[in-house]
Amino acid sequence: MNGLTAIAEVAWLIGDPARANILYALRDDGHVSAGDLAEVAGLAPSTTSGHLARLAEAGLVRIDARGRKRFYSLGDPAVAEILEGIEALVRRLSDREPEPLPWDRGRVHSRMCLDHLAGRLGGQLAGAAIGKDYIRHSARGLALTGTGAAWLGALGVDVARIEAEPRRFLGLCPDWSRQTTHIGGAVGAAIFRGLVGTGWLRREPGSDRVAVTPKGVAGFRSEFGLDLREAAAGGAA
Repeated sequence: MNGLTAIAEVAWLIGDPARANILYALRDDGHVSAGDLAEVAGLAPSTTSGHLARLAEAGLVRIDARGRKRFYSLGDPAVAEILEGIEALVRRLSDREPEPLPWDRGRVHSRMCLDHLAGRLGGQLAGAAIGKDYIRHSARGLALTGTGAAWLGALGVDVARIEAEPRRFLGLCPDWSRQTTHIGGAVGAAIFRGLVGTGWLRREPGSDRVAVTPKGVAGFRSEFGLDLREAAAGGAA
């Protein structure tokens, strides 16, 4: 294969919309399973596997086998540079802001309120937690249920320790940016730390903005029924 043919081959691989979506997801969060990538891209698992095989054969992605599961990451830092260069070129050539990529729409930026999750995703999570009876309204205010304590435990939270903290244990904070509320107090802070620890969320450096990772897109959908890929409009919260 001569140089020009090789260049065309790589350009063709990146140029497919589904493969581009996968590559941009891996740029923002490496070591993702095929199942999570299928959720993010909105593709059937078999279709995703076929795309990943082609990308891996070309060296654009790397496969990391861990037991029976396979995780994927970009095959070379230069791939991320190429993706960023394409984005920059599209912005320069376009006379208007390009529509967000499917992965960008699914990312759902939210923000911090002190040390807990706020914005659109914070409100969605509060509603979903009440819906799953993790927290509930009681005569004495908002309460953490046994099911909710078990969920926090699965996130690595020591409920007894946060109960002893000299601050409000649990409450709903009015969200100044939206007509909704989000989970605050020691429980809200613990939930945020736990979701970061599981790899669902990532706080953006030097900012109060929070990004949902591909693993988080899949996790919020399976755990809470939140399809973040459909939250395209108004990405900033």
